[in-house]
Amino acid sequence: MTNNTKYNDYLASNRKAINKTLNKLMWICLFTAPSIAIGIFFGSFPEATYSTCFVIFLVTLVLAAVHTKLLDIWPDSIYTSFFILLALDILLVQMNYSRIDIQITCFFVPLLSILFCNIRIYLAAIIINYCFMAISIYLTAPYYIAMRSDYTDTKSYFLKIIGGYTIETFIMTVAGLVICKYIIRYLEHIFDENITIRNNQVQLENQLKIQESMARIYDTVNLIDFDTMKEKSLSDTDSSEYSIEGHAHTKMNHSIRKHVIPEQYDAFTAFTDITTIRDRLLGKRSIYEEFINVDTGWFRAQYIALEDNPDIPPQRVIYTTQTIDDAKRREEYLVRISTTDELTSLYNRRSYHNDIRIYKTERIEDDFVIISIDVNGLKEINDLKGHQAGDELIKGAADSILWAVCNVGKVYRTGGDEFVAVIHYESPKEILFKIRENAAKWHGNLVEELSLSIGYAAHRDYPEADVLELEKLADNRMYEDKSEYYKKSGKDRRTRTF
Repeated sequence: MTNNTKYNDYLASNRKAINKTLNKLMWICLFTAPSIAIGIFFGSFPEATYSTCFVIFLVTLVLAAVHTKLLDIWPDSIYTSFFILLALDILLVQMNYSRIDIQITCFFVPLLSILFCNIRIYLAAIIINYCFMAISIYLTAPYYIAMRSDYTDTKSYFLKIIGGYTIETFIMTVAGLVICKYIIRYLEHIFDENITIRNNQVQLENQLKIQESMARIYDTVNLIDFDTMKEKSLSDTDSSEYSIEGHAHTKMNHSIRKHVIPEQYDAFTAFTDITTIRDRLLGKRSIYEEFINVDTGWFRAQYIALEDNPDIPPQRVIYTTQTIDDAKRREEYLVRISTTDELTSLYNRRSYHNDIRIYKTERIEDDFVIISIDVNGLKEINDLKGHQAGDELIKGAADSILWAVCNVGKVYRTGGDEFVAVIHYESPKEILFKIRENAAKWHGNLVEELSLSIGYAAHRDYPEADVLELEKLADNRMYEDKSEYYKKSGKDRRTRTF
């Protein structure tokens, strides 16, 4: 369907251009009168007079001036077009009446009207032209009858001549309508094609913008075409194609593979195997995996199927790589701060519960041990020396536990002065001894000594106990050790000494 608004704009612009051209023609017709006067002087127009030249000049001047004014006000108006066609008809009638024999057919004006590509204008031009032609024949009939002996009265001459012109007008009308119809149809077709081409161009420009945006997002963008067995870069200025016939990897991946860390070399080779990629994409829009480049860090390799039907192996695949090292570091940082304690950098309570959840459903290994640890006298230190000293004491406890446990398990800070260690070790008493030894050797800037209460529960000792029961046993033993500490030290953990 033609875009009517733009097509009508085109017709208006066309009318404006033709109106301007015919206006110039009308002004050129002013030279008709001087030309006729020259013809009169040399005897070419014996029936004409100089007064006739003046009248023709005056009429032409008025018509040209009026049309110029209309052109200024309504340059693309249909009525401005009607007027100029009417003016040309008036000029032709005046020429005939003045017996100026010029070889211009009366159908010249309807022929010009076809240029407007408007059937209404053409039909109006035909009707106006026919009426003025009839007037011209009627006005000149007495003159031509006087020169001929085959006509005795004006009526018979008029009817004969107008009959011939009527037949010619009918033929001209039919022919002109066919011409107008095909011209209009052709213009609409061209206009539709231009609109389609423009829409396709806009779509192509948008696709190019999307492609350029993708090229900025991804480090590399390659098209792999399994129909032609070709690989082509969409991100480089070099648009060369490379054959993948008989190869398991593309040219680009041969280059990338050299920079993948050795531990991931086999995984990267398997993921980028193009002999299996179509089957791996079956039922999926894309697949990706993340690897480490020894030079630039983490990157993501991704295959994207271009076909709309996910149930058939894709024939064309987009392969992209994207550096994600910064994102990966942010991800690791977020994971770290969500699972670690800010003060001690040990794992936090959330991490402990996530790790211990595994043992609620899975078998507990024989060497599994939970150690519960609590700092003695933290409240007293906070009250006497301030929280900065208390923080120093907590850090000292964390270091003492970590140095003893790091090779055999994980340490968690589960509360203000509470710690839990989960280890896999045959002799847990050795670990407890190392923790106490480390604590005894520790000295801080604000706090002189560190004392810890410790309790543990080993699965080997309680094979029927689940992880929650082991956790409770370890806590109970830790509290027993804490009570023993306060009993030996003579301190009351419920009171504060100043």
